[in-house]
Amino acid sequence: MTWKLASGACPLPSPPPEQAPGEGTCCIPGGSLPTGTLPCRQREANGTVRRVLAVETQAHRQFVDITDRVQTVVRASGVREGRCVLFVPHTTAGLTINENDDPDVPRDMLTGLTDLLGDESRFRHYEGNAGGHLLSSLLGVSLTIFIAEGKLALGRWQAIYFGEFDGPRQREVWVRIVSEA
Repeated sequence: MTWKLASGACPLPSPPPEQAPGEGTCCIPGGSLPTGTLPCRQREANGTVRRVLAVETQAHRQFVDITDRVQTVVRASGVREGRCVLFVPHTTAGLTINENDDPDVPRDMLTGLTDLLGDESRFRHYEGNAGGHLLSSLLGVSLTIFIAEGKLALGRWQAIYFGEFDGPRQREVWVRIVSEA
């Protein structure tokens, strides 16, 4: 799995000269980001921090644990108390929170969800990915997670999973950090 900004270039505006790097601009001259990096944070006037992350999936259907990457965004935001809102702008992908201790759990989730679909050849959608649309609808495309003491407030065994249901593809995860302070 490779994480990078979807377009390969930073979409954030240049800051005023008195603004520190990382507060609304790329820290890299020219604004381009190498593969595997995240864009610098953009802080709105109300304290909200936005990021657009991208993931390149490797299989037709898979779950990818994105917890550490989301936690990195939370930590970089500087928000101590608030909410982390995640959104996937795709109709054949989704998000869920589930156990991260046993690697069989995401595999079992995918098997169970796929079994719910049954024989996909009966679907009439002309692109042939109706099953992916159904799985996206079953999981949902957004999550809200509390932030406490600068960290995602997840249970001991909880992880955030990106669900790919029509890959492999380049995908985006939109992250919005909302401060309560």
